[in-house]
Amino acid sequence: MPRRIIWWIKRDFRLADNAALSRAVADGDEVLPVFAFEPMLVNAPDCSDMHVRAWCQALAHLRGRLRTLNADLFVTHRDAVETFAALRANVPFDAIYSHEEVGTGVTFARDRAVAAWCAANGVAYREFPQSSVRRGGVNRDRLQELWADRIAGVEPLPAVTRVPMSAAMRAVCAKTLVPTVAPLRDRQVVTEAAAQHTLADFLRDRGLHYSGGISSPNTAFHHGSRLSVHLAWGTLSTRQAYHATAARLKELDAPDAPSRTLWRRSLTNFLARLHWRDHFIQRLETEPELEARALHPAYRAFPYEDDPKLLAAWAEGRTGFPMVDAVMRCLAVTGFANFRMRAMAVSFACAGLHLDWRTIHNPLAKMFLDFEPGIHFSQLQMQAGVVGLNTIRVYSPAKQLLDQDPAAAFVKRWLPELRPFTPAQIAGHETEPLPGYVPPVVDFRLRAATMKAMLFGVRKIQSAADTAEVYRKHGSRRQPSEGRTVGPRRVGKPARADQPTLF
Repeated sequence: MPRRIIWWIKRDFRLADNAALSRAVADGDEVLPVFAFEPMLVNAPDCSDMHVRAWCQALAHLRGRLRTLNADLFVTHRDAVETFAALRANVPFDAIYSHEEVGTGVTFARDRAVAAWCAANGVAYREFPQSSVRRGGVNRDRLQELWADRIAGVEPLPAVTRVPMSAAMRAVCAKTLVPTVAPLRDRQVVTEAAAQHTLADFLRDRGLHYSGGISSPNTAFHHGSRLSVHLAWGTLSTRQAYHATAARLKELDAPDAPSRTLWRRSLTNFLARLHWRDHFIQRLETEPELEARALHPAYRAFPYEDDPKLLAAWAEGRTGFPMVDAVMRCLAVTGFANFRMRAMAVSFACAGLHLDWRTIHNPLAKMFLDFEPGIHFSQLQMQAGVVGLNTIRVYSPAKQLLDQDPAAAFVKRWLPELRPFTPAQIAGHETEPLPGYVPPVVDFRLRAATMKAMLFGVRKIQSAADTAEVYRKHGSRRQPSEGRTVGPRRVGKPARADQPTLF
């Protein structure tokens, strides 16, 4: 009897460098790609139409590519266990292959339920890593070894050129539909082809001014890699991004390479951020509880006001702080903001509005087209100041406006009510309110000072043993920067771990 293997598509909408698919093709007589629009995910409080549209785009493109290989994919709208149980009743299969997913508690519980169902029904269940993140946690002293073994030292797998599938199975798949969505002008397209184009464009053109160009929201849209959405949904792998960048750096070894110094600095910094990306995702894999509790025990009972009116004002971009409001409205439309602006938005919510980082998780995640749980929860806690290892930092919206948008170009783009006013008038809005624009909802300086005093108060009394344990499990051991690394610093002052990880 032919061996049929399910390729369970999750965050890996690609044919190239796809270990789950490649192994399924190698091991099976027939491979059936399956994707489920799982109600438990679609209806999760951190999921949005923005995310579902991304799945639809990636899935439609993937289906088109599979059909060129005389194959197809099966689409359902059931939760995973129900999907596989119903499918096996009509189409017997021997195994399910998928990639490991470092997601939320919802996806973690789902994966465990699938594993239990497979064990109970005699179905082999194999998961494959697609990053340097180690399932179940890792000794941080060995993290660089995993990066070398899984990313730097292994070439990306070529795109599969065949996916064996019978005509009868293709007919079954053809009856299942992928919802059609039109691309939106201000939002990235999420497909494997778009990922490759974005990567090539970054390495040949846009990446020249990556260093220095990703701090301002005016330049980050162009000079940033714009790969975070593709890494998040798996239309591109970390290994593909790493090796393509390494190959470009090798070309720049030539002494006559144009803009050689600037290119090398920018691309070396980008590679460092790929390292940091896995560093943060590993935190969630090692300690899934950080989705709902602070990494450091001292901050787990930290008090917040959680005023629902302030939460709504922040989420809707009507706080009366132009830079914050512009970022939130930009996110709602594009799904993207650069790291500094995201950090400012979180810092403002927690320090200025006294909102719990857990309270802002869902509305913010829904606005991130590149929502990656491991980065998201780590950065929420870091910007809220509850990790216990890093510098407690509060971003001033007024300073960020003057530093990163002095001509108020970004603010005026997203806040049309401020277009009639000069940059100086916009910058002075806190003391001189502008007609047609909401006044500040809080006294930011006073409330930020209060929050910082509370956070530093906890830090002064936090247990050294607890801090040492947090560092042991989660602290950075090395700091990739400009092609160099540094070893661990003393506990309580670890190597910096607040590098931008959203590209």
